Amino acid sequence: MGVTMFDEGGAGKAFSHAWAMSGARIDLEPLRAGHAEEMAEVLGDPALHRFIGGAPEGVEQPRARYARLTAGSSDPAVWQDGEVRWRAELAG
Repeated sequence: MGVTMFDEGGAGKAFSHAWAMSGARIDLEPLRAGHAEEMAEVLGDPALHRFIGGAPEGVEQPRARYARLTAGSSDPAVWQDGEVRWRAELAG
């Protein structure tokens, strides 16, 4: 698996979003507010919520949550959220 990671930040700075990890079939990329549309569709299945509880959200709630998460932290030890994505040629 190839891994790239750049600029881990430092005290008083937010983490950089310039990192990614790739495998043969999946990619891991930093979470972005733009992922909200796709994730609202994926997580909007009522059957999923019968299993995990709660109710499906629209797009605005995850977009706001992802914006908060991606704003970063002043603590360089805080972990950064990412999204696992199947390669397009395998997703079909």
